Amino acid sequence: MKLSMRQKGICPVCSWKLLTGEQLETHHVLPKKEGGKDNIGNLRLLHRTCHLQVTHSQSEVLRAEWSERKIVKS
Repeated sequence: MKLSMRQKGICPVCSWKLLTGEQLETHHVLPKKEGGKDNIGNLRLLHRTCHLQVTHSQSEVLRAEWSERKIVKS
């Protein structure tokens, strides 16, 4: 709930409301395998489909945009 409130109820990937019934996932900006922590500053709440896109995309253009929005580390 804190993440949703912190993000004003908006998914930072697609800019749509989070609480629409779609599954949500907690995303680590800096992945745990790279030393990321479970603190609120390293977490984002994303729609499941957005999370899949972020974790699997190889697009440099999208990765740069997400880095600017602090969704991924550059």
